[in-house]
Amino acid sequence: QDQNGQNLSSNRIRKLINDYIAQEDKKRPLSDQEIAHLLLKEKNLKVPRRTVAKYREGLRIATASLRKAL
Repeated sequence: QDQNGQNLSSNRIRKLINDYIAQEDKKRPLSDQEIAHLLLKEKNLKVPRRTVAKYREGLRIATASLRKAL
């Protein structure tokens, strides 16, 4: 890590959130809580649901209910 270690990790988490959403089932999109659980289970990253929501909003990605394909 360089002096921007903190920034790198938040950018990494944003990318992971974006990747999870890109791969989700559009009929059953992932909630912020489910994304936080996946980050912990698959990447061993403890990210609070509120942080996932903040990063998702920063990426201009809608909530799960609005992403749902009918």
